Amino acid sequence: MEAADGGLLVSGVVVEEALVRTKPPEAPELRRSAELPAEGAACSTFKRMVNVRVSSMDQIALVAQSISKRSSRRLLSAADAEKRSFNELWVRLNDVTSPSVLESLQLRSDGGLDERRLAQLWDDNFYNLSFRCFSSVMALGMIVFNFVYTAMLDLEAVLSDERQHGFHILNAAIPEGDIPLASGSPGVVMSMELLYMTYMYASACFMLASAIVHPGLQERHRWRIVAKLTWEKLPQLITASAMRSLCHVHPTVFYHELSGCLEEASENFKAKLKWSAVSDLLKFVCSRMFFLWLGLEVFLVKFRATAHLVDQDTATTRNILAAALFLFQVMGTVNLKSTIRDRLNPIISSSSAGGTACSP
Repeated sequence: MEAADGGLLVSGVVVEEALVRTKPPEAPELRRSAELPAEGAACSTFKRMVNVRVSSMDQIALVAQSISKRSSRRLLSAADAEKRSFNELWVRLNDVTSPSVLESLQLRSDGGLDERRLAQLWDDNFYNLSFRCFSSVMALGMIVFNFVYTAMLDLEAVLSDERQHGFHILNAAIPEGDIPLASGSPGVVMSMELLYMTYMYASACFMLASAIVHPGLQERHRWRIVAKLTWEKLPQLITASAMRSLCHVHPTVFYHELSGCLEEASENFKAKLKWSAVSDLLKFVCSRMFFLWLGLEVFLVKFRATAHLVDQDTATTRNILAAALFLFQVMGTVNLKSTIRDRLNPIISSSSAGGTACSP
């Protein structure tokens, strides 16, 4: 809109930076041409057009300068944007006595299981279908590979006639010569791991069979079995080994489990159940000592066996598979997904016990 003095009214209009960049700095030349002496009507018309152009460019430059002074989020990285949002929130709520930080937080009454989200789990989308099938096949392959290869290595260690070199924690209580197995201490711990693996896989197969053949009248029980199998058992079976007992002596997990045990013992003392409280504390201490011994002993045996297989001049399929299996089992000692989920569930359900549960 043209102003009374021939200028362009730009107030209240947001000018994009792209518009400013498309306008070359022509104001100096046009301003000099406007200062030329006017001769005739044609020159007066040209001078009026130049004045309009100069006034427009001046106002555009002022608006662009004001915009450039504003801090734009588009030029910030993700970390800087998060830091700035936190600072703004801190400034806004610093002087508030009881700030409502989560006032807009709501939980869905259906738990997120609406028809639209359920349709995305298994729909006609080729990408979703192929990705879920691929991930399922990979998980089943890892479960089978982990059990078969671990069983082979354990049986080889148990049935071996040679004793593994190096110290063993079990020898502090039982001399190596008093162990009836020819393989000695490694044979004992590998036998325990083999029994543990057999129990884990047998329980998973039993749960799967129970979910398949369970009568329809007990659909709630079937759903609970399927949820426990898919959320807990299958992730454990991918990297199952006796080294998972070290999860219970992880500093973070140990602290939260100890807090829960002490809280339960305190409640038993208040209820005058002293023997129950003492037995729970003794059970906790003895179980953590056993978990530490078993996990560390299995780690030492597998580390030495893997080092012997890997320390070769040529790479073979057996050496590579043994190294990969040992690496996966070490990384799966603490399942981060289940640990975080078990710590968040009590918070979401408004429970006071925000402990961490970990299954070996």
